[in-house]
Amino acid sequence: MSTPFSQPQRQDLSTFASIAYVDSKSSVVLQVKKTALAIPVSDHSSGGNFRNVTTGRPQLSNANSSNGLIDDLTVEIVKKSATSKFIIDVYLFGMWNDDPQNKAVILGRQVGSGSIVAIPGAEGNSQSRATTMCVTQTALPTSGTQNDNTMDGYTFRYCDSGFSAPAGSVVKYSPVVVNTKSNTARYYINATIQDNDVLSRERAVSTVIVSEVELA
Repeated sequence: MSTPFSQPQRQDLSTFASIAYVDSKSSVVLQVKKTALAIPVSDHSSGGNFRNVTTGRPQLSNANSSNGLIDDLTVEIVKKSATSKFIIDVYLFGMWNDDPQNKAVILGRQVGSGSIVAIPGAEGNSQSRATTMCVTQTALPTSGTQNDNTMDGYTFRYCDSGFSAPAGSVVKYSPVVVNTKSNTARYYINATIQDNDVLSRERAVSTVIVSEVELA
């Protein structure tokens, strides 16, 4: 069986900007962009869609230093205001082939043609050790019959106010999976390890939503 999706499904949700992602009494939503991704995941034994993520925390100056950046889910947005902030909602589904308790998700941010920097979700002295931000994981079996066919889920919301750029600047956000165990681990996107194009094995659609807001 093959999936009906051949390309990432990208959608401009600007017309739905009235949907409040923040308190409407203290902010104005200027625009909303979304990338929803349903990747065709062919038999993993012959490839499939995954990332081989090396051990170590991504460098703050290079979010993809461990090969964990999922560019299929990159959201590109053009700033409408020089003083606006961004709220990023991430709904990422997939499965690690290694202990999930040593894994995490952060964000990568690129402004214009600059480098993709890691947003660690921590400030000050904690930055060098931070690997995750506001992450909620679903069921994570590590043994037994469900070990290879139950997906993990990461969901979080982050308000990015840690940079400045003029109106008209192109800003991109991407989720970055992190592996802190001392070996390379493989992360399967939107599928389980034992997917193998079997109809009874679940797949998912991962989504990233970026909202530009002007704080009152």
